Amino acid sequence: MDHDCAKAISEIFTEVVIAPGFVETALEILKGKKNLRIITFNPHVPVLAPFEVRSVGFDSYLVQTPDRTPEDPAQWRVVTRRPPTEYRKTTQCYSVGGS
Repeated sequence: MDHDCAKAISEIFTEVVIAPGFVETALEILKGKKNLRIITFNPHVPVLAPFEVRSVGFDSYLVQTPDRTPEDPAQWRVVTRRPPTEYRKTTQCYSVGGS
């Protein structure tokens, strides 16, 4: 964050500022603001949330743990009368993120 941005933020009510980095003058300005939390983060490091939240309707949300286990098509079991063709297996593998 540069000096001008920090100056603009210091003029309004702010509780938290999150940025990839701060120039020294920006930090001086922001540290002068009472009860302001200053957080630096690396935007190149992926953040894996412990759960996903999705809106499913008016004031309704689905909270679930994401499945981060890689799919292994060799472990799939066919539960229909007609087994999928090789083409179908390939496209199914692709659609669920398998290898």
